[in-house]
Amino acid sequence: DGETATLTATDAAGNVGAETTTDKADTVAPLAPSVDLNNVAGLVGTSEANAVITLDLGNGHTLTTTANSQGKWSFAPNPIADGETATLTATDVAGNIGPSITTDKADTIAPLAPSVEQNNAANLSGSSEANALITLDLGNGNTLTTTANSQGKWSFVPNPIADGETGKLTAIDTADNVGPSMTTAKADTVAPLAPSVEQNNAASLSGTSEANAVITLDLGHGNTLTTTANSQGKWSFAPNPIADGETGKLTATDAAGNIGAETTTDKADTVVPLAPSVEQNNAASLSGTSEANAVIMLDLGHGTTLTTIANSQGKWSFAPNPIADGETATLTATDAAGNVGASITTDKADTVAPLAPSVDLNNAASLSGTSEANALITLDLGHGNTLTTTANSQGKWSFAPNPIADGETATLTATDAAGNVGAETTTDKTDTVAPLAPSVELNNAASLS
Repeated sequence: DGETATLTATDAAGNVGAETTTDKADTVAPLAPSVDLNNVAGLVGTSEANAVITLDLGNGHTLTTTANSQGKWSFAPNPIADGETATLTATDVAGNIGPSITTDKADTIAPLAPSVEQNNAANLSGSSEANALITLDLGNGNTLTTTANSQGKWSFVPNPIADGETGKLTAIDTADNVGPSMTTAKADTVAPLAPSVEQNNAASLSGTSEANAVITLDLGHGNTLTTTANSQGKWSFAPNPIADGETGKLTATDAAGNIGAETTTDKADTVVPLAPSVEQNNAASLSGTSEANAVIMLDLGHGTTLTTIANSQGKWSFAPNPIADGETATLTATDAAGNVGASITTDKADTVAPLAPSVDLNNAASLSGTSEANALITLDLGHGNTLTTTANSQGKWSFAPNPIADGETATLTATDAAGNVGAETTTDKTDTVAPLAPSVELNNAASLS
């Protein structure tokens, strides 16, 4: 191989012709072709320069092409059916036929566009054909690549797409088939704000957060609960899962998977307040006590309600009394956490003041008279001196002996059981001096005088 020889021809008459020198002998067969690409675009590879490449597709079907001076050859598009193989042989210019090779199975199907499963601050990730090269085009000539694993999972960490922007993704399989591109949704790389709590009572733990966020409540000891905010951002756990006096931790995870900052709730108040107690129900006011700072609601019936707020000592009042004389109403207390206590019905309101006391006797023995049954009778002697007594069930009252000095007056008022104070009356001048013993001027048959 590679050598030359000389040739001469002698005819039948013995004449010897001119000598010729052969080209160098080529007695070495070419190597089997190598395959560089076997996808939908083409079957491409290298072989000996200028060799004829024969592709045997089976069933008597063969195709040929010729390698160029660099040995590059190509069948385009690829004539091998997807998933099938074929044999290749190279025949050099000297006619030497090299060994055949069998191609790998042709991959002529482009991968599907990548699917995106997460597009948040943490990452842009999803799935595609196993082992595919994933190309992310950020625009302005900026591209990034990553490779899907054997399960087709791929990821860019952290997400290189700016918040509110999109990118284009394409998958290139191991056979170099390029799939269609897809445009991502706008990246959401901003975490939601911590949830705000608007109610933390027996009825519910509720508040607001980013619309459609998943709200996670951590009760401690590995106990967590979740709920989803609605399109207005409202969320609720009902009834409240936090024990009275305990706290929980809340986080919001938005639709893109961004997890916001954690917030710790105030201590839950899941104990309803006691019903309000009524201490006064007269003309001046309806008043009493309840839980400190509770909202006291008075229901007068027929859709009429009034509210007031108990002070820090639990004292509350409606002044003047809005309940009509002889009528009742219902009272409820709602504490600062929104727990609504049991309602109570008031006694009948007494908003009519008693009449001024009448004086039946004003002498040394007593100052006495009548008033409203069971009324408290106050005697004002002046100079800051007052005395009280209580009328009996028939309205009779008495100060005995009479505390008013002879010839003096005093004022009397009656306060009924509801606390209504009646009009004042002034007594006549007291006569507390007994008369002298009678003198006898005549004591005969005609008369005693």
